[in-house]
Amino acid sequence: MSLDGFMEYGFLARALLAGILLAIVCGLLSPWVVLRRLSFAADGLAHASIGGLAVGLVLVQPGASPSLVSYFVAYLFTCLVALGIAFLTRHLQSDAAVGVCYVSAFALGIAILSSRNRGIGHLEHVLFGSLLTARPLEILMLGMLTVFVALCLVLEWEGLGAWTFDEELAQAEGVSTHRLRIGLMMLIAATVIIATRIVGVLLMAALLILPGSIGCLLAGRLWTLVAMSTGVSVGAAIAGITVSNQTDIPPGPAIVLCAFAALLVALASTLLLRHFGNSTRRLCAPQPPSPPSPCPKTPEYP
Repeated sequence: MSLDGFMEYGFLARALLAGILLAIVCGLLSPWVVLRRLSFAADGLAHASIGGLAVGLVLVQPGASPSLVSYFVAYLFTCLVALGIAFLTRHLQSDAAVGVCYVSAFALGIAILSSRNRGIGHLEHVLFGSLLTARPLEILMLGMLTVFVALCLVLEWEGLGAWTFDEELAQAEGVSTHRLRIGLMMLIAATVIIATRIVGVLLMAALLILPGSIGCLLAGRLWTLVAMSTGVSVGAAIAGITVSNQTDIPPGPAIVLCAFAALLVALASTLLLRHFGNSTRRLCAPQPPSPPSPCPKTPEYP
């Protein structure tokens, strides 16, 4: 269907706009999720958001669809989970801390939703999402989140770059890496809360990982990586919605599959360039092993 055809139907136009806005947000955040090795933490927050949505949908303001109050309650809940992860990483391994928090929040959400007659319907919505049912409320929140994320990246660009590639050096230069880490987790939490109803929990993590991974394969500079990640994410969203409209595939899985196809193309291109002697340096290129250092490295945590 052409663009004019999309505009003829209100729900398709809203789905296209919501998909593009969500793609921009995920494309902007994805490089930092990949470079800071927060993929598991992002996936954990996506699953933990079920607990917050369950509290908002069932206990705070019951309804068929999340309201502004429900989204706010869900965001606060997910932020508490993120802070819990940050706290537990001081006592446990980072992956264990993420696992403990997200499975507990996930279990709480399922327990609350299952306790109501309409819980199964709510559970299906948050697990799989429905881009075609995007409402003006979600579009408005995605638009505001897009502007806010872009503004945060512009204001914190130098600090984020220093923290991403050398945390110890960034701390020595006076960069508050703890504040950047918490801030990034808060932005991820806001994204997964709004996007859960649109693409579902099971696909949200993929949208936060795939674009940045593609950029890491091809980009040689940080700003190129962010631009490429955003462009790939938007392209996958448009292609996925178009494919979904022409077939019986839901929009969410179609978008993720298009992004995965782009990853395969980028990987094949990288291997071909390497085979034919093009040694262009990539941000995430494997580095040769370095000699052991007498000083142990500080373990990373989300």
